[in-house]
Amino acid sequence: MTTRRELYRAYPTGIAGITILRASLTVGTTDTNAEAKIAMREMRDKMLHVAIVIESEGMLASLLKAVIRTLNSVARSSLLSLAANLDEAARVVAPYVKERSPRQTELVQAELLEALEMTRRVAPEP
Repeated sequence: MTTRRELYRAYPTGIAGITILRASLTVGTTDTNAEAKIAMREMRDKMLHVAIVIESEGMLASLLKAVIRTLNSVARSSLLSLAANLDEAARVVAPYVKERSPRQTELVQAELLEALEMTRRVAPEP
């Protein structure tokens, strides 16, 4: 597994990502939350953009979207964006991959979608 520090060395100009919040989202354990807090603190200066896909409906999805919009507003930041689906998330994140022509950006989108779909097969929704 690649460590955060290895990622920072490999991508010195910054990192972009896609976060998928599935319908089966549960509250993290104390250890998980502590690790996430450390990761966010370390990545603060390296993170270029994160597209968030909320794959849930109803009250939980509305609450999560409101929290994300509020965080962006309070922080006066556009670091986080809400994407309606994986296609949109890949489209938003692909331009952050540096040194790519517009055609290569389309290829990056396709590669991102392929990797996300592979992740779904490896870790299907419970």
